[in-house]
Amino acid sequence: MFELLNETLFEKHIAEYLAGSKMYNQRTPKDFNIQKLVDSDMLLQFLREQPMWQKLITQSFADEQDALNIVIETINTKINRGESLLSLLKNGFMLQGRRIRLAAFKPKMTLDDDADHLYKKNIFSVVRQMKYSTQGFDKDNELDLCILLNGLPIITLELKNEATGQTVVNAMHQYQTNRHPQNRMLRTCLVHFAMDNNRVMMTPSWPAIIHASSHSTRKR
Repeated sequence: MFELLNETLFEKHIAEYLAGSKMYNQRTPKDFNIQKLVDSDMLLQFLREQPMWQKLITQSFADEQDALNIVIETINTKINRGESLLSLLKNGFMLQGRRIRLAAFKPKMTLDDDADHLYKKNIFSVVRQMKYSTQGFDKDNELDLCILLNGLPIITLELKNEATGQTVVNAMHQYQTNRHPQNRMLRTCLVHFAMDNNRVMMTPSWPAIIHASSHSTRKR
């Protein structure tokens, strides 16, 4: 029997497609700590790939969990002080005399084996029905999809399906009216997408109205 391609199936299809690639895995909302803005297991997985990590633990902390807690606390302190997540991803930060990297960008030359190794260890996660607030106007609201990089939230997506009578315009309206403009997680993410079967709209800043650019997937 034909099954109507509704929003939930659309969301499921995208999440499973991404999770099926080598770059992605699929996580759940329970894996993500809203207050601390992190999936700590994914962040720890990336930290363990850095040669300095074990040295840092041995020299400066009681154990790995203690070190991880301080890393997460430092990330949140810097975000609360106004530093952008993009800056933290690009530059990392110094902790006890060692640079903590939260992401690795493709090295300009492949001669640096350590840099190339770390770049290949980046892990993107896709999360369906992501809760992004536990209080106030946005309490218990959900995002259709959220993309994390090494456990840190970078992209949100609201999906609509034309087969059920809704389009990208409805997704934009949802961002504009059902999302608090001062929400901490939404302000921290790097980009937000409103999407239907044929069009994608995005904004790289929050709470800007989503109209910055568009792309049509219709065949011409």
